[in-house]
Amino acid sequence: MNGRNHRVRVDSRFRRQEARLKTRPLESQGHQKDQIAKPMRREGKGGIGDHRLPRGRHQAYTLPPHLPPSYLISTHGYPPPHELIRAIVEEIDEDQSLKMCSLVHTNFREPCQRILLHSLTVGSEDESKAATAVWTLLQGSPHVAPYFTRLYCGVPGPDATSANAQALCSILQKLPNIRHCYLFGRTQSPQHWSEVPPQVTAAIVELFYRKNLTQLYVLWMSLHKAVLTLLLNAAPTVTLLDASVEFTIPATPVTSDTPPPLTVRNLLLLSSPTIAEALSGFEFRPYVASIQKLWWKPNAKFSDKLISALAPNLKHIRVQYEDQNDKDEFDVLPILSLPPLPALESAEVPLTNDDPQNIENICSISRAAPGTLREISVMCSPTDLLPSEFLEDLDSALAVRVIIPWIRWRVDLKGAKRAEGELSAVFASAVKQGMPKLHKQGKVIFEQCSFGREGFGSWTVDRL
Repeated sequence: MNGRNHRVRVDSRFRRQEARLKTRPLESQGHQKDQIAKPMRREGKGGIGDHRLPRGRHQAYTLPPHLPPSYLISTHGYPPPHELIRAIVEEIDEDQSLKMCSLVHTNFREPCQRILLHSLTVGSEDESKAATAVWTLLQGSPHVAPYFTRLYCGVPGPDATSANAQALCSILQKLPNIRHCYLFGRTQSPQHWSEVPPQVTAAIVELFYRKNLTQLYVLWMSLHKAVLTLLLNAAPTVTLLDASVEFTIPATPVTSDTPPPLTVRNLLLLSSPTIAEALSGFEFRPYVASIQKLWWKPNAKFSDKLISALAPNLKHIRVQYEDQNDKDEFDVLPILSLPPLPALESAEVPLTNDDPQNIENICSISRAAPGTLREISVMCSPTDLLPSEFLEDLDSALAVRVIIPWIRWRVDLKGAKRAEGELSAVFASAVKQGMPKLHKQGKVIFEQCSFGREGFGSWTVDRL
């Protein structure tokens, strides 16, 4: 008896039993349902026969304990669509659960591996992350190279072995789908670009020129001006953290005769003042003309010149104050002096305390874009309520504007003295009562969030 005829017979047998059940009293149906729930069996040469269910009756079926979970997928109709499998896998948070899920069926293996292997670290102090060790793994499993979309790459210095340098070059050439790239030097002192082996710089340049990157992070590096030009062409979002510029001519060229079109749109600049000095120079004007979002420290030297250079096209700005002793408290807040920003639509500003300079800085943003500014996000982590006088002064200062922007209070209540739920309701009520003029016009928004979960470099405007 072939499998198709057997399924037809089982299906017709099931329909006859179901028709008999419908004609019997309700009290007698329990026993019959139990009978139907058991798998059909037939004896043959192989012992247990076909356990397939009639179509459309999977709820009534109990899988025999000796069969693996993949039995349902491999024998009962076609496998689930790939879209459904991906949706199931994306809901799994734990790595161990993903590893177990990848063993359920071959159709689950690839989507699980894409999540498990989305990030690659190479060149860190850990010997297992050395370039030679990672290259050996990629050679043994070349099919996983396209799964990596995030790369953490420690840039080698002059003490790097030729084997490690060559292995890093080979790794960069074999990763076709990198979207987020982190290039980091030494944390103790800036890693000079001129000390990087020439073959490694060439491989990094080739990675940039593929135009696959969406975000580029450069940390603890000392760069040439020509390299800085290259970075502004590498990705739409560029982050420079604790980086600096060497005002010297590089010994080895890092750009080609036909540079790619400008792609940078978002610039996060928390680095040495030399970066702002270089970018505000006349020679960099064409390279920064496309920047529309800027995250920067207003008290850094040359920051005013940089803002003026970017002013015509800036649509969003985020202010970052300098930390003092790794705390969110400052003796004197910097004065935020902005030129006219004709395209500015939104802004983010931290509220570190009830210093009146906070109000002046917020009003400075509003004055810079009187006709285009739609929203100002005020980010704070209060351990208690803000003074009512502070809120009233802020309300009065903004209410006189011709076009009043929305004020979005983004509050992280982690570590507050009161319970988060209680303080959330009390804080929202206090803001509404302290800002009656803007609240009456519907210009006050309260949003509870978690800055820790959002992660560094998270732009609020991208989530609204």
